[in-house]
Amino acid sequence: MGATILPDLGAEILIPLCAVVGIGFSLLQWLLVSKVQLSPSRSSANSGAAAADKNGYSDYLIEEEEGINGHNVVLKCAEIQSAISEGATSFLFTEYQYVGVFMVVFAILIFVFLGSVEGFSMKGQPCTYDSSKMCKPALATAAFSTISFLLGAVTSVISGFLGMKIATYANARTTLEARKGVGKAFITAFRSGAVMGFLLAANGLLVLFIAINLFKQYYGDDWAGLFEAITGYGLGGSSMALFGRVGGGIYTKAADVGADLVGKVERNIPEDDPRNPAVIADNVGDNVGDIAGMGSDLFGSYAESSCAALVVASISSFGINHELTAMLFPLIVSSVGIIVCLLTTLFATTSAFEIRTVKEIEPALKRQLIISTVLMTIGIAIVCWIAVPSSFTIFNFGTQKVVKNWQLFLCVAVGLWAGLVIGFVTEYYTSNAYSPVQDVADSCRTGAATNVIFGLALGYKSCIIPIFAIAISIFVSFSFAAMYGIAVAALGMLSTIATGLAIDAYGPISDNAGGIAEMAGMSHRIRDRTDALDAAGNTTAAIGKGFAIGSAALVSLALFGAFVSRASISTVDVLTPKVFIGLLVGAMLPYWFSAMTMKSVGSAALKMVEEVRRQFNTIPGLMEGTTKPDYATCVKISTDASIKAMIPPGALVMLTPLIVGIFFGVETLSGVLAGSLVSGVQIAISASNTGGAWDNAKKYIEAGASEHAKTLGPKGSDPHKAAVIGDTIGDPLKDTSGPSLNILIKLMAVESLVFAPFFATHGGLLFKLWNIPNNLDSTTNNLDSSPTTMISLYPHHHNCLSKPFLHSLFSLPPLRSLSLHPATSLSTPLRFQSFSLSLSAAATPQHEPTNPTQLPSSDYCLKIAIIGFGNFGQFLAKTLVSQGHTVLAHSRSNHSNTAKKLGVFFFQDPHDLCEEHPEVILLCTSIISTEQVLYSLPLQRLKRNTLFVDVLSVKEFPKNLLLDVLPPDFDILCTHPMFGPQSAKRSWKGLNFVYDKVRIGEEESRVSRCDKFLDVFAREGCVMVEMSCSEHDLFAAGSQFMTHTVGRVLGMLELESTPINTKGYEALLDLVENTFEDSFDLYYGLFMYNKSALENLERLDLGFEALKKQLFGSLHDVVRKQLFDNGKRKLEILQESSGNGKALGVDKAHVRSEGALQSHGYKTQTLDGTNDCTKLKIAIVGFGNFGQFLAKAMIRQGHTVLAYSRTDYSDVARGMGVSYFSDADDLCEEHPEVILFCTSILSTEKVLRSLPLQRLKRSTLFVDVLSVKEFPRNLFLKYLPSYFDILCTHPMFGPESGKNGWNGLAFVFDRVRVGIDEARVSRCDAFLDIFVQEGCRMVEMSCTEHDWHAAGSQFITHTVGRILEKLGLESTPINTKGYETLLKLVENTAGDSFDLYYGLFMYNVNAMEQLERLDLSFESLKKQLLGRVHRVLRKQLFENAETLPDMREKPTAPKLSQNGTADECSLETVNAQND
Repeated sequence: MGATILPDLGAEILIPLCAVVGIGFSLLQWLLVSKVQLSPSRSSANSGAAAADKNGYSDYLIEEEEGINGHNVVLKCAEIQSAISEGATSFLFTEYQYVGVFMVVFAILIFVFLGSVEGFSMKGQPCTYDSSKMCKPALATAAFSTISFLLGAVTSVISGFLGMKIATYANARTTLEARKGVGKAFITAFRSGAVMGFLLAANGLLVLFIAINLFKQYYGDDWAGLFEAITGYGLGGSSMALFGRVGGGIYTKAADVGADLVGKVERNIPEDDPRNPAVIADNVGDNVGDIAGMGSDLFGSYAESSCAALVVASISSFGINHELTAMLFPLIVSSVGIIVCLLTTLFATTSAFEIRTVKEIEPALKRQLIISTVLMTIGIAIVCWIAVPSSFTIFNFGTQKVVKNWQLFLCVAVGLWAGLVIGFVTEYYTSNAYSPVQDVADSCRTGAATNVIFGLALGYKSCIIPIFAIAISIFVSFSFAAMYGIAVAALGMLSTIATGLAIDAYGPISDNAGGIAEMAGMSHRIRDRTDALDAAGNTTAAIGKGFAIGSAALVSLALFGAFVSRASISTVDVLTPKVFIGLLVGAMLPYWFSAMTMKSVGSAALKMVEEVRRQFNTIPGLMEGTTKPDYATCVKISTDASIKAMIPPGALVMLTPLIVGIFFGVETLSGVLAGSLVSGVQIAISASNTGGAWDNAKKYIEAGASEHAKTLGPKGSDPHKAAVIGDTIGDPLKDTSGPSLNILIKLMAVESLVFAPFFATHGGLLFKLWNIPNNLDSTTNNLDSSPTTMISLYPHHHNCLSKPFLHSLFSLPPLRSLSLHPATSLSTPLRFQSFSLSLSAAATPQHEPTNPTQLPSSDYCLKIAIIGFGNFGQFLAKTLVSQGHTVLAHSRSNHSNTAKKLGVFFFQDPHDLCEEHPEVILLCTSIISTEQVLYSLPLQRLKRNTLFVDVLSVKEFPKNLLLDVLPPDFDILCTHPMFGPQSAKRSWKGLNFVYDKVRIGEEESRVSRCDKFLDVFAREGCVMVEMSCSEHDLFAAGSQFMTHTVGRVLGMLELESTPINTKGYEALLDLVENTFEDSFDLYYGLFMYNKSALENLERLDLGFEALKKQLFGSLHDVVRKQLFDNGKRKLEILQESSGNGKALGVDKAHVRSEGALQSHGYKTQTLDGTNDCTKLKIAIVGFGNFGQFLAKAMIRQGHTVLAYSRTDYSDVARGMGVSYFSDADDLCEEHPEVILFCTSILSTEKVLRSLPLQRLKRSTLFVDVLSVKEFPRNLFLKYLPSYFDILCTHPMFGPESGKNGWNGLAFVFDRVRVGIDEARVSRCDAFLDIFVQEGCRMVEMSCTEHDWHAAGSQFITHTVGRILEKLGLESTPINTKGYETLLKLVENTAGDSFDLYYGLFMYNVNAMEQLERLDLSFESLKKQLLGRVHRVLRKQLFENAETLPDMREKPTAPKLSQNGTADECSLETVNAQND
């Protein structure tokens, strides 16, 4: 791990600077386009008029050669452009009215659903990915997610609208420029596209950057919560894009299909002929669909890929360590992309690179793609070098994966180059310069049917290489950087979005330019030029759609990964029916969606065809061109049809995740997302490429540019009519259904991610109602009221029937008959792929099966017998049952009722159990009874290759025992789950599971069985650690014994939570909770069967004695100095201190009668943290470790900090921006407003008395931060004159526990004496507000009440921490949660000075009592432990000598005494310790 070369400030400057540069460049391009004048000058001067006709240029115009009135041409172009612009604007305003209603409704849904996750509580919650940390409340996430959704939606709408306005502004100007040559027209069209591309890319980046910085003001260091809320930005962008794409697509294709079918096919008039009533609607559609819709679409892809990467990064080392530059890596990549695209655009828009002929158009556009990709690769390399640490970790489904910066570069680069490959493949299959489109055109010779067949085949074939490109980029990026790699790969594909949008927008602008030329009656040579531009535009549009679809696949997968993590899904197993049905439904959704959109186009086109026919038939002179058609009616038909028709497809996409998540749960929803992704990508690619090929095949015939094309033409020929039909069919495919599908897969994924907390908390209502387990592996179907059938799906891996279902199965009536056909009955399994479907009669009705051998069996699930069905056995059984394994159990105690509830078959007699031939015997006995229980099993009744597994917390002993007792044909697997029912009550994810394959047969079935058992724990998210038994005991046994010893000692103290727990004290409470409930047998086994246990116990004892010696030695020194060094004065001080100590010993009744504890927390009354008048001059007295720690926060908040200390800290102070004084008089003469005492508790009185109080202002506020409060309060009241204010405080944290921020940590304060003047009250509030702004939990509490709660708990915490520190504990590869608690406790306390600890002892009247109680608890535990050893040895020597030889044949259960100790144990058990 390391720092980035680019500082945080550099990143925060670079991103908005690049965005502003992008906006400025787009405005420059718009300015250049605007120089093409669309209104002729009224100047009377001939020279002026001529210049005006040439639009301000002196270039030669075609009209001059052909004698056409240039003045009239410009007027016609302006008129047509105005009509198109008005129609497009009118449609978008109408569409946005409907979309606005949706936006508001869905925003409310987001707030209500996410807010209800925690009941609209404003309390902080454990973070999703790290429950040990506190994050902002769910209600805050709901509010900020709603805000970011609205931000994304508005930005998407603005992006689409601006794109449309730019396109309608430039279309006529491109037409006019075509009079001067194809080069001028190309530059104008491309510049116009660049305006849209750069404006959208820069706006999207800038809005996202601003939103992150604004949200950060609230979230502070809770970056995980911040970026979870930011995901709403992507949801807003994609939801608007969906309606824009669907509505615009329906509009444009309804008009296009209607115009082509009647105009070209029936009336044989040219495309875009002004006599066609649908021609204006057709051109309007190009802008609202291909421009506005496409702009919103690519903006949504950009927003979602950025959000996906940010979410994953926030829970990785970038977010955990608050590395801002690395965190903003996705935005920096986009920023560099803007600069790269700017440089690339110069190769197309400058006169040096102006194209001269039609053949140069497509190469010029391809150069844009190649140049931008090459330059961006260099840019990415630089960004990965300067903005990312050389090594970092990425969240990978519960673990942190180490990634190098060069690996991240490859992730982004592979996405970038995969996009280029997809673009070129798309161009190959859709450009009429290559054989695929020419073959489609040639197929038109035999009619429309063969044209359709060839076109469909082309579309299907065109999926192959793009899918391989996407698959390779997924594999590479996931291998290197997990889901973050996939997200940045998608970002790499979209990093040149400005160039991609420019190329994409260029196509519709050129198409519009050709239409305007035709309607204005301009020369056919101009139309040829615009057609050439349009043909290239169709290809580039297809390339743009390929980019959008490819990036959508990667973005959706990244969002899917984030959803799975946020919904706490450990694995997505496609072989479980809940997931599999989701896959089927998800794969169907793109077909349903496509059907709705295509039918909508067909219905709208039908109305358009009828209207166009009506006008041709009823309007006199329309065909002759003497009468103008009614354009407005056709525009209205397209508008009304598209607005109505866009709602059902939009509702399908938006409601599906909500319905599935709420009623079927997150597992089924994960299947739906995966299915829609896999299916939708294929359909989208084939649909877009099929439509593009048909379109260009038609243009290939119309252009007649080659000998082959001339044989198929001219316009109006039968092959041309067949091509027009193919083009008409392809229009809704390439411009409506295909482009919309990529939004479908993205939008469903990001919507699921946003609502994941709600689905995880409240989802799956139907399964909860029916009490179906999480991993549903079976279902029943009652065909009628009498005959009943059982239908079971057996996956060939992992899962089988769940046991709760088996209970219901055996209560079904018998099956009489089932006829699928009058002459056919089904009685044998029907097999399909990896499943088998079987129907069988139900068993005789009864509450519980008496013979489990009748249960349906499968080769693909395990039958596991748990021996020892106590607390831990039941704990494991729940998971085994939930995963669908057959679970049997045996125990000496009767647990039949518990077993029945869990779906487990309980056997009182081990013979009955073994006769069931379980595949796995799982030993969950206590360590001291394992040998006895093992000898009691009738091994001869088991199959000879049965697998024996133990889960004991020591491993060498059971391994040797199993090898000694079991015949060699039994398999042996020694395991240790490094967790228990308490420490893993939420989840097993990330917890260690250690195993050693001691003896496994070589047969494939035996190896597979062992792997299936281990997979039980792998599927729950355990970290699987293969380790030898001896190595395990070296690491784990000692640490576990130490953990349980400390936990049991503290458990005897009956510690209780206080209102002001420190982190260290909470760690002790957690330790007690995780260990004290475990049986004493477990603890005794850790002692008895671990060779180093006695040594560890002695080390702990010696550590405790050494600490007491150090403590009492310090006390002895103080007393000796008081008695002999300083005489009577020191003795008086000691007596005064004792008096203060007595003040602490207030009985509980007295304290509570005072009501000192305030129920309300601190609230800022007059401060907002921004006004300069709230900035204080604070003098810190005692500038050691803690004083420096507090000073950093004060400096950061803008306060003036002075410092004084007996030790010279001037260099440290200078580096922090603190004014340091070595003379107390000099400090006091600066008149600080606050004197903050950060001295040690032992020196506080001495320092206070040494201060020249007369040099201070009389209203100065004195504040202390000592860990006991009654002593400094009395000291201040005694020595400070009454005109000084006194505030006693205690930050319940220190430099170690508060190093990651103070958010949620308690800060206790007592306003002991504060003047009533407003200024003095305000000053006190201003000081407290320092801690409020850092996120502290403010607790107002009297000093007496504080000492009652805090002093005792703190003393115990520091005592245990210091004892453990003396033992030199070290981390192991397989730490348990309890042992990690001890390590954290040492880390949080060892850094504090001994003076702090000694002060806790010296100035707390209860400390001696606490020390004695701790000592007595430790002695009691040792007595209990060694007492059991003594009893075992005594009985072995004197009472059981004669009966021991018969132990194997007649085992007896040990009798337990009242204190939980065993009265009997086998000789072999004790001998195991001596081996």
